[in-house]
Amino acid sequence: MADLQTRLCSLGFDTGRVDGIYGDNTATAVAEFQRNLKLAVDGIAGRNTLEELTRITTQKENPWLVTTVREQANRYQSSVGLEGFRIGIISTNTLSAVSSAMATYLGDAGAIVIPVAGHAESEQASEANQSNIDLLLALHSSEQTRVAHYRSYSYESVAGRELSALVATAISTVDGIHAVAEGMYLSLLRETSMVAIVVELVALDLGLELAEAIASAITSAMIAWAAGSSRS
Repeated sequence: MADLQTRLCSLGFDTGRVDGIYGDNTATAVAEFQRNLKLAVDGIAGRNTLEELTRITTQKENPWLVTTVREQANRYQSSVGLEGFRIGIISTNTLSAVSSAMATYLGDAGAIVIPVAGHAESEQASEANQSNIDLLLALHSSEQTRVAHYRSYSYESVAGRELSALVATAISTVDGIHAVAEGMYLSLLRETSMVAIVVELVALDLGLELAEAIASAITSAMIAWAAGSSRS
């Protein structure tokens, strides 16, 4: 399924996130592909459709995916940092001090902070998608500190990778913390339509001062990312 989505996106038919799920966006992309090739339009990737799709895409080398182009375009619409960005925050209770400080710092930077609820990751992803959020940050308690962005076997969020690298570097400037950036196939990252990262932190003995330092570091990284300072 992810291969189907990748092939469609390489031709400019936007399936949304390459997540291996045959949802409405993928069905619409299939229908558009069929319409363009004057095939029977039913939104189903049947034999004839797959044969035509394979025939065309095997001729392309190192294709750009429309999902990547759209993701980058949405990011670079802003040249003033986080001003006006709708940022969703998900947090466990053990990291409430970090999320609270994050909300303050992001608000000071001009962002619109939107708490995202839901117990399961799929519920959280659904709420984030319905809230028209530009960027999603999830804070999870863990036994190690790392920053995850979406990556599958055939697709990686380029903007997410850049953001996770910046955030991991920023967190690592806080005394006693070493964070790594990593592409992961998590439900929350897979099912959200916006750029999203998951920050996993060791919550033991996380006092207020340390929590605020982490929140400040993450905010600074997000401002730099939104302003496009990591562009090559």
